[in-house]
Amino acid sequence: MSGNSGGVGKLLSLAVLFLVAVGALAVLNMDLFGLRTRLLGDPSRDHTGVANLPPPRLPDNTPRLPDNTPKFDPTPPDDARWIVRPDRPLPPTLTLSRKVGAYKVEMELVLVPAGSFIMGEDDGVFSNMPKRWVRCSDFYIARTEMTNEQYYAFILDNGYNRSQFWTKAGFDFVRGNNMAGTELIGWNALDENARLWALLAPQGDVTVELRGKDGTPGRANAPVLVLPVGGAWTDYFQFDPISRMASLKGHNDQWVPASGEDVLKHPAFTRDKLLHMTDYAGRVYLPDLAAGRRYVLLAWPDGNLEPPLGGNLARGEASRLREPKMPVVSTTWFEADACCRWWGGQLPLECWWEKAARGTDGRLFPWGNDLELTLRLFEGGPPTTPRANFRRNQVMPVGSFPTGASPYGVLDMVGNVAEWVFDSYTLQPLKDERFDAVDPNIAGGPRESRCERGSSTTDDDTQTAKLHNRRRSDPFGFNRDRGFRVAFTAEAALRAASGG
Repeated sequence: MSGNSGGVGKLLSLAVLFLVAVGALAVLNMDLFGLRTRLLGDPSRDHTGVANLPPPRLPDNTPRLPDNTPKFDPTPPDDARWIVRPDRPLPPTLTLSRKVGAYKVEMELVLVPAGSFIMGEDDGVFSNMPKRWVRCSDFYIARTEMTNEQYYAFILDNGYNRSQFWTKAGFDFVRGNNMAGTELIGWNALDENARLWALLAPQGDVTVELRGKDGTPGRANAPVLVLPVGGAWTDYFQFDPISRMASLKGHNDQWVPASGEDVLKHPAFTRDKLLHMTDYAGRVYLPDLAAGRRYVLLAWPDGNLEPPLGGNLARGEASRLREPKMPVVSTTWFEADACCRWWGGQLPLECWWEKAARGTDGRLFPWGNDLELTLRLFEGGPPTTPRANFRRNQVMPVGSFPTGASPYGVLDMVGNVAEWVFDSYTLQPLKDERFDAVDPNIAGGPRESRCERGSSTTDDDTQTAKLHNRRRSDPFGFNRDRGFRVAFTAEAALRAASGG
């Protein structure tokens, strides 16, 4: 009996030991209470205690730099192997002059000498990477953004109707939309048939032009009424834009149809200075229209007894944006491109713009690596920099911040308005750009997004002020926060300066 009891005791002891072993193995495998980590250490960490896990798998659509992208080497490359110096030293600045009739305007260019510079930045923003050395030939670039007065010369010289300055897509677009200027300066069609036009000058003057049914200049000595909306003239005159019927209040306060002849004979129009007569070219010059008002314009281009044309002209409060030294805004990429060609140059290549802005040493801003947000325009307002029109929410005349000049003396590369450049936009610049190319650029198709460089006065994010920051825009789009400037190859600049 006692022998059997001893055997049973041994079996129970073995069973207990087995259960303890199984339990201990489970504790270690499952790391219950952190026991395995305390006893054996964490196999997912190396001897320094840093996690040694494989990197997370990126989504298949995550952009990646090409596998053969060279790591940035801060040592400047040997430019002597590829730079070809001109026979004569290039002048550091050039002045271009253009004259259209009696209208004359100038533009100053600065030289950016040939050589390599640091383009891009390895800042974690994929479209700005990689940081790399890029080769640029000699080029000139406008010291400031294109101004209203400079763009106006292009308009006055019939630039919108001269196809040699335009891409086909751009020319088809402006012709199909009756465009001959921006919303602020240039020619604006006032009626749906594009026969009544207003030319808005940078100085604020307005010229009204009548055009014949075939688009030729309208007749001389045609009556034109310029009627301020809400004026006293509504007491004695009416116009129905749908029927094109004009009416005058007659005897017994009865409204009767009125022709151009009746308008000429009515003394109130002359008394109230509402009646104007076209000159030999079918034009009326209006220097004194008040800003902030809207006007109804009526004209009789087909004879005083024919129905008049009617249109609306708004003199908005944005008239300050029309001032001669303000940067021209609200242009499409195609208009900017055509204007640059008219001047004899081109939109800056993206690499030209960045080199002109930051020099060769890879600085973040034209003056260095500190944005210098040391100024508040009002208590509680966002900090801004005294060197640029950034975070000020008001476009200012070009060149207003001379202390913000780049190493080459180029102005307004931070703030004021963003700027069109030549290149089509690609999220991966090196996909279409070779490291060993000189003046690399991406032409792209006519409807592809275009690059926009620089920041505007309405930008708040300091990332946008960094000179390597890239953005994209629709080439057919326009807004009041974007303009452009012109650039030239050295040969084209010398030719333009000589009047060639």
